[in-house]
Formats: sequence, structure tokens, C-alpha cells
Amino acid sequence: MSFALNIQTADDLAAQAQAARARLVKAECSRRIFDVVDGIAQINMAAAAATGRLNKKQMQTYRDRLTWIDAMRASCQLLIADPVADYRTDTAWAKAPDNTDTLISRV
Repeated sequence: MSFALNIQTADDLAAQAQAARARLVKAECSRRIFDVVDGIAQINMAAAAATGRLNKKQMQTYRDRLTWIDAMRASCQLLIADPVADYRTDTAWAKAPDNTDTLISRV
């Protein structure tokens, strides 16, 4: 019979905790983005923008959505880095643009 002894240092445990937090925060970020604009809608809007099918106002709405997603990703990174920040509260995340629903319904 044999056994292996696997000793984990405090640094190992901290790295594991950080990786676990990163997974949770990224999942929350994705959930919040997809609650506003699901994957199919994102693909449809990107295709419409790329092919010039959006008017000037719709294109600005699309850009606002992209800016919001960038802000969500930035918030995600800050929340991952801060081990005591509560990533489950609405105030931790960027507010979604109000006009996204209108664009989604037209694309």
C-alpha cells in the first residue's frame, strides 16, 4: 500500500480561492450581459451593424451596447481583484443602456 502526501502552502490556497472567485464573478458578468442581450441577439446586431443595415440612431444604440459590455468586463476584472467586493449586487455592475430592447426588437 502507498500514499501520496500533497502539502498545499498558504499561497497555493490563496491562488485556488482567487481562481474560484474569478470563475464566479465571470459567470455573474456573463449572466447579467445575457439577461439584457442574449447570444443570438448579439450575433444578429453584429451582423446588421457589419452589413450597414442599421440607421444612424440604431448604430449609436449598438455602440452604446458595446460600450456597456466593455464596462461590464472592466467591472468584472475589478470585482475579481477585490476579494471582499460583493459581485452579486446590482450596484457593483455597469447600468445597461435603456435603448437596447428597441434595437433588439428591430434586428
